[in-house]
Amino acid sequence: MKKIEAIIKRSSYTIIADKLNTMGYTIIDKRNLEDSKIFDKKQGSKVGGTVGVKTIPLSKIELVV
Repeated sequence: MKKIEAIIKRSSYTIIADKLNTMGYTIIDKRNLEDSKIFDKKQGSKVGGTVGVKTIPLSKIELVV
């Protein structure tokens, strides 16, 4: 048996959970990561404008296969 830990986008959790369930695997733990260092693309102008940077909401899932 192997334990797998994966960090995924929160928005894709339902898709991944459904795919794993169809393959016969269940997620044993899901935690939302609050302080992620992964950022979305910068928006705005670099010259004389504001540049908005936002973090991507992430979750950590664990399963045993």
